[in-house]
Amino acid sequence: MATLPGRKANIAALGLLLAVGLSAGAGSAAAADDRPGPQDRATSARAQVPRAESGEPAKSPAPWVAPTWGEISSGFGMRWGSMHEGVDIANEVGTPIRAASAGTVIDSGPASGYGLWVRIDHGRGRVTTYGHVDATRVHVGQKVESADPIATLGNRGQSTGPHLHFQIDVSGKAVDPVAFYGEPEALTDWPGHPSNS
Repeated sequence: MATLPGRKANIAALGLLLAVGLSAGAGSAAAADDRPGPQDRATSARAQVPRAESGEPAKSPAPWVAPTWGEISSGFGMRWGSMHEGVDIANEVGTPIRAASAGTVIDSGPASGYGLWVRIDHGRGRVTTYGHVDATRVHVGQKVESADPIATLGNRGQSTGPHLHFQIDVSGKAVDPVAFYGEPEALTDWPGHPSNS
């Protein structure tokens, strides 16, 4: 079998490198006292990894709380020939309404059909609407946390009695608040409120 002159030179160079590497390894094995122990290697490895910048820990998603207390008097879905895009929670005029979760107020004041409303952008495409309120307690641009007071329940606009119209939109589409919360009681259960005693 014929070999090319370049290939012969490459094989010879490879043999020389292997011989030098093996003898270097044997020499370092003989000098065992110079090698770092397991503890030294771990310390050395840590020293080579740059320290991570420490900062504020990431915030947990804000909890979702009941916006008020009372009885669900009308659910999500078709009603009187049109789509009812939220749930109605009935109670007395003046009953406190709170932010269902943390966010930024995007509307607060008069609204067609609702009389007065508050709308909150919670990020990630989620917006809540609180309609037929008697009085608002927040202004556009205000940051709110879960359970912050935002309004009082009313009977304004096209309303059949005192109630809160509570609506949740996800990416611009109304979703059933009962399904969003997981159960009807989660929309009206306000722990520690006198009506729950």
